[in-house]
Amino acid sequence: MTRQTARTRGTSSRLRRVAALLALSAAGSAITALGVSASPAAAATTVVASADAYVQADVPSSNFGSATTLSTRASGGDKPAQLAFVKFTVPSLPASATVRLQLFTYSTTSTGADVYTAANSWTESGVTWSNAPATSAKVATMAPLSSNTWATVDLSSVITASGTYTLALKTTSTLSKQFASREVSASAPRLVIDSTATSTATSSPSTTATPSSSPTGTTTSVALASADAYVRSDQASTNYGTAYVLGAEAASSTTPHIVSYLRFAVSGLSGTVVSATLQVYSYATSTQGITASTAPTSWTETGITYANRPAVGTALGNAGMTLNTWTNVDVTPAVTGNGTIGLALTTTRTTNNQMASREASATPPKLVIVTSGSSTTTTTTTAPATTGSSGGATIVAAGDISCPPSKSPTSTTCQQQATSDIAVALRPDAVLPLGDEQYEKGSLSDFASQYGPSWGRMNSISHPIPGNHEYGYIGSSIEPTGGTGYFTYFGDRSHPQDSGCTTNCTSWYSYDVGSWHLIALDSQCAVVGGCNPGNPQYNWLKADLAAHPNQCTLAYWHIPLYSSSSDHQPDMTSMYQLLYDKNADVILTGHAHFYERFGPQDAAGNADGARGIPQFIVGTGGRSFFSIRPTPSANSVARIPNTFGVLKMTLSNGAYSWNFVPANAGGSTDSGTATCH
Repeated sequence: MTRQTARTRGTSSRLRRVAALLALSAAGSAITALGVSASPAAAATTVVASADAYVQADVPSSNFGSATTLSTRASGGDKPAQLAFVKFTVPSLPASATVRLQLFTYSTTSTGADVYTAANSWTESGVTWSNAPATSAKVATMAPLSSNTWATVDLSSVITASGTYTLALKTTSTLSKQFASREVSASAPRLVIDSTATSTATSSPSTTATPSSSPTGTTTSVALASADAYVRSDQASTNYGTAYVLGAEAASSTTPHIVSYLRFAVSGLSGTVVSATLQVYSYATSTQGITASTAPTSWTETGITYANRPAVGTALGNAGMTLNTWTNVDVTPAVTGNGTIGLALTTTRTTNNQMASREASATPPKLVIVTSGSSTTTTTTTAPATTGSSGGATIVAAGDISCPPSKSPTSTTCQQQATSDIAVALRPDAVLPLGDEQYEKGSLSDFASQYGPSWGRMNSISHPIPGNHEYGYIGSSIEPTGGTGYFTYFGDRSHPQDSGCTTNCTSWYSYDVGSWHLIALDSQCAVVGGCNPGNPQYNWLKADLAAHPNQCTLAYWHIPLYSSSSDHQPDMTSMYQLLYDKNADVILTGHAHFYERFGPQDAAGNADGARGIPQFIVGTGGRSFFSIRPTPSANSVARIPNTFGVLKMTLSNGAYSWNFVPANAGGSTDSGTATCH
């Protein structure tokens, strides 16, 4: 029986988790060029990775040495295998030392990752799947893993003397396990060498600092932003305090002026401030980058607008930006000790330089502060704690996404960049684009220029389905395209049963995410040969359900069977009924440009709390808004109009949770939990 607990609310309450605290005790630290912090009297030293990268089987010639994540995954279905490598150079090792590997994880899983040794022949910028070194014996297992925490495992029996060591990370799971790479300086892979501890593995530290950046006798502290928001001149009365992004843009005749404001509550410092560095996670590449300046702290996160913004103060520092990496700006003059610190971010670039806000829980803005003249233990100042997420795999879904090049973003159209920023920040294990990914007819050039820079950033974990626009079916206007742009852009990922196809391909397929079975279907029934018993897609679905008797099953396609508008069709009735007969648990759709959730029901629209399937409509990917009828359809339990956003779902063993995350400031949400049949 399906049991659901749901709530719909406004976003005045914060939608965030604070990332794990970032500070580790490193007594008597002394830096060497090899990234080691130690002193002659110290009990523990830290060696930061000198190289790391991951490789992927379906792109055997690609190098991912500059990626900000390390990924490992077993192959399965359409999921390519991934393997991660980390290299450490250990200059010295005390007798009887305990050596622990620590990795900052972005995954929650009971499976974890296995640690192997490998040859040192690879280079960070050159290793690929084709030339990666072979792994040797398994030496440890890091399990379970909990997102946004440090995973620790004892390697004392492996690292026994000075020298260079390569460790490889593997997993038996087809769900990707992700860790911070050394490009994320505050969370880089490291070895902690303790000359006094026993050889028993210790628990993961709750906090960490950047070991390779603190001089002798200093303390490194990290303060997470306690408030942040951006303002823009073309929406002078609008507050963006709940947005998942920050921005900076110079005003021109065609661009608005965008400024971001940040506030940090710094406490627990002692001694003299040696340096203070602002770190923001970048969603843009720009040589002009951002300039950090002082700013008053009298504003509120939910009240600041362009009209009431405080004046920007003295410029402190400037730094260029690179997509999906941390940008570091020296702001030392602004931090003299404990207290509230206000900063403003601006740019000379007439394009929006976007960054993660504190709502992006894995990559919030932070101040890294080094002090001297105090004890050498490391402390951390944090933003107010919030509850974390439960275990399970995270998926993100939305449809009706990218405008054609002829359209420009407004508050009601073409917000694909904003919704993709949210999706990226949520760090999903899988992304489900729910059709009509690219308007108006899904040409390859439009996919490349519009969808690519936004949602295309997540193509490696995307499992798309086509919509009517990809096929050239636009209302009463029919200009058949065969889906050529869609199938060519996504490649075999969009049609794994029909490898190499580029037009009118077999577009339905299935795969597993954790313990769940996910089924991608095509609702353009007139194009694919029908959706009724005896038709190819129906027969395949029947066989697939029989072959995968998972406890939990999720299916998704583009055009809904039901909606509280005219934007639905009966074509998928037989498919819905088949899923109902086989006890499927969730159906996701798009097409209608709003969010709507139906309670459990059968294919005829009858409420059925025991075996019915909830249907979600998530046509909120950015293209535009559609109207919802004043009188909703039967069994409609949640409706959110005029709001862009994404659906986040956590798929766990025998249950799931959902949360609609809006991109609009002040947009409503819908969230809840349910059990599988």
